[in-house]
Amino acid sequence: MLSTMPDYPTSIFSKISPDRYAQRVFRVACTVGLIVGLLVCISCFPGKRNPISLPLAGFIFCIYGFLCIVDRESALGILVLFLPLQNKVVRGLPVTITDLMILELALVIWFRVVMGGTTFRFRTETRWLHVWMIVLFISSMVSMDPGLSLRLWIRTAMGMVVLLIVQEVIHDRSQLDRLILWAILSGLFLAAYGLGEGFIRANQMSWHLLGRFNNWIRIQSFVVQSNFLAWWLVLLVPWVISAIRLSDTPRDRIVWWLAMLVVVSVVLLTFSRGGCLALAIVFLFVPISRKIKIAGVIGLVALILVSAPMLANLKARGLSVERRFHRYLSAPSLTAHHPLWGYGLGTYKFLDRYEPGILPPDFKGKYSHSLYITLAVETGLISTVVFGMVLFQIGRNVYRTFRLPGALGEGNRIRMMSLVAAVVGLLILELFHSSMQTLMLWVWLAVFQTAPAVLISDLSESPVPV
Repeated sequence: MLSTMPDYPTSIFSKISPDRYAQRVFRVACTVGLIVGLLVCISCFPGKRNPISLPLAGFIFCIYGFLCIVDRESALGILVLFLPLQNKVVRGLPVTITDLMILELALVIWFRVVMGGTTFRFRTETRWLHVWMIVLFISSMVSMDPGLSLRLWIRTAMGMVVLLIVQEVIHDRSQLDRLILWAILSGLFLAAYGLGEGFIRANQMSWHLLGRFNNWIRIQSFVVQSNFLAWWLVLLVPWVISAIRLSDTPRDRIVWWLAMLVVVSVVLLTFSRGGCLALAIVFLFVPISRKIKIAGVIGLVALILVSAPMLANLKARGLSVERRFHRYLSAPSLTAHHPLWGYGLGTYKFLDRYEPGILPPDFKGKYSHSLYITLAVETGLISTVVFGMVLFQIGRNVYRTFRLPGALGEGNRIRMMSLVAAVVGLLILELFHSSMQTLMLWVWLAVFQTAPAVLISDLSESPVPV
């Protein structure tokens, strides 16, 4: 039986209504100020290695603190917008501007929970994640390099905090829609910056230099990694398509079609083979007609085949494919050396230092490029099985909700199809990219856990007849 969700005010001040004019003005002012601060950070301090100036970091820290107090939902959206920005605040210290924002928002939520006498609601998948974090901590303690592994464990714990924040803030469908909108805006920022960066690079470098730099054509944006950019954007495609389907006016549909064009174009221009494969598979699950799906997949495959000869001529690309095969084939033998707890987080690229000759001849490749290889080799089989249970629980809940007859209205069924496509896309992408330390991964895991219950409880539209 369907039941309405309780009313969760977004403001920490319970006596201030979210509809009060002064609060709305203050929220808008803080949001605009933080977006301006983001643009200044991107333009003045591009790349991960350039630390943000302390005055700018202090400005962002103060304005974001005010926004957390006034409206934690908007603060969560701004956090998602800032997540691609991983610039350090102080050179030499592993603390980024987004780390400070996460701590601010977590403290405000903790204060509100303590003062209000409420408790966090832990889902089954979250309990499995808590068990996984304990296993991961034991693996880090017995690591080949405990210092490195514990630092990465803290980074992973920060991701868990992000997941708990999302679960605590998102309670209804409108909040879920707004969170997805912030994620799409974040991806559009990345895509626009990448397109501009690629255009400037192609115009400023001579053809002689471009010929010597094999990867000049690949768009990287300010995440400084083409595969990571593709990972970020592919997961947005299902939600952009659902926005097109749910748009009420032709103007809105045009805007969303333009966003779709930008996102897909940038994914293709990253020349990430894993990203293109995941994109093709995602199109098989998105909420569009079967004919359009087949036509889109055929067109994407044709484009990949046409560009394949050009990619095959790049020596570095060929070596990259060979390195990937070496990693996949060597994963079972590497795992067998330390099957229970693994070598420790972050140790894959240093395995040859700890045990000379254990790494296969991979042309000096230092990264696993797969979340599943990272889990098995670095954290051991216990951790891999527990994390597999998390993914299994998520998949089962999504499948049950999608197959539940009459529980979802037409709009929410479209959203559930986008959710299924996003889950499948993430599972495929993680074959070619290890995103354990990526905070956006934890946002998506929280969305995957929260969305089924939120959509079932949504009474804003009439359910589909049984």
